[in-house]
Amino acid sequence: MTRRILTTAATLLAAGAVGACGSSSSHTTVAATPGTATAPTSDNGIASRSPAEILRAALRAATSAKTVHVAGQVVSHGSPLVFDLRVVADPGSIGELATQGLRVKFVALGPVMYLNGGEHFWRKFLSQTLAQRLNGRWVQVPSTAHVAGIARLANLRALFGEFLLRRATFVKGPTGTVHGQQVLAIHSLTRGGTLYIATTGEPYPIEVRGSPKHPGLVVFDQYNRPISLQAPPGALTASSSGGI
Repeated sequence: MTRRILTTAATLLAAGAVGACGSSSSHTTVAATPGTATAPTSDNGIASRSPAEILRAALRAATSAKTVHVAGQVVSHGSPLVFDLRVVADPGSIGELATQGLRVKFVALGPVMYLNGGEHFWRKFLSQTLAQRLNGRWVQVPSTAHVAGIARLANLRALFGEFLLRRATFVKGPTGTVHGQQVLAIHSLTRGGTLYIATTGEPYPIEVRGSPKHPGLVVFDQYNRPISLQAPPGALTASSSGGI
């Protein structure tokens, strides 16, 4: 049963791109880098580069950030997937995802994952009795290969690689402003959709807009803002939760 839960939860969380009691004392606070809260106005010169060079510069900038907030909606296996997460460069991520009427919160700390879902979420995998017991409780997910997909949400390079390392043909579009940030549009001729990259300060990815064939919208913001990550207190373990 544990394997079934992990596999299904990994599918839910990886599509993006989405508490007797065991507990952990892991805790991480990442401070903001001075001067990063306000977008700089100096031109970074990426508009004059080739699409390939622009994407490489954006990937370097994004993966060098200490933290980032990612939110949006994409279509996964024909169903909308809504997500809101905050990622820390080294330790992990925290967030919430919803799809097909299921909603789950998660915390990723290195290889350790914690899930928090309602009774409706757990009823997809467990008996009604156990689902009621876990309703609104944090559960520590065992560290196995089955959570590899979830771990991608806790890795900045893997996260941004989903958008910046795809094998596709890109062309430059016009410059403009998105969410108050001056940007350059990069269009994908292979999959459709557009990536907007900051043209001032660091060339951070700012937004990805899908196409009619691949609809969705993903926003990247709050780079280098402080984020505190810690294991949920009193989280249940697989052995203490009553037979997950």
